[in-house]
Amino acid sequence: MLRVQGNTNTVVLIKDTQKEEREKAIQKSWEDKEPGRADKSKKVRRKYQALLKRQEGAALDEAEVEMLNEPRVSRKERLEKGKQVQQKAAKAVPAKKDNKKPNEEVEVKQTQVNFPKSHEHHMDEVHSFLKKLEGETTKHEYAQNQGLINIRSLEEHHQLLESLALSTEDFNSILLQCHFQRERMKTVQTALNDEQI
Repeated sequence: MLRVQGNTNTVVLIKDTQKEEREKAIQKSWEDKEPGRADKSKKVRRKYQALLKRQEGAALDEAEVEMLNEPRVSRKERLEKGKQVQQKAAKAVPAKKDNKKPNEEVEVKQTQVNFPKSHEHHMDEVHSFLKKLEGETTKHEYAQNQGLINIRSLEEHHQLLESLALSTEDFNSILLQCHFQRERMKTVQTALNDEQI
């Protein structure tokens, strides 16, 4: 990309390399993240071109035939190989020695950020944000229906369970009543069925 600079008398054309530098930085970050990525991509490109050449019916040289016959390497194997390369590189670099004694305490400095005051700004968004920072940071919200929030003590909980609990005699009597009612309904149903016949 060319950028034009100058006044009315002279014009200067300067090559703008920002885009290329950004692309190189991205490619370098990819390479740092996954070592051998650039070589692999070049190899894949050459293999693809050889494949196209074979499909067109053109003659292939020995290197291209060998490249097409190579077994495919899985991503997992590539990642393991990359880790091994990184470990070898880490071993090659000597570790820095620490001049600190093992029991020596390290000072930790905490820095406090001083925000500007809200009255110093004229932009509404910045002003409202700074106003919130200056205000109280805890926000109290109460339930809309406070009747639903009723926390019982342990004693109240036990009293409620006792009032709802049935004795075994009460439970058995309820079961007998249900059984009696069920038998009575069966007799009424059979009588109705007999009348319809």
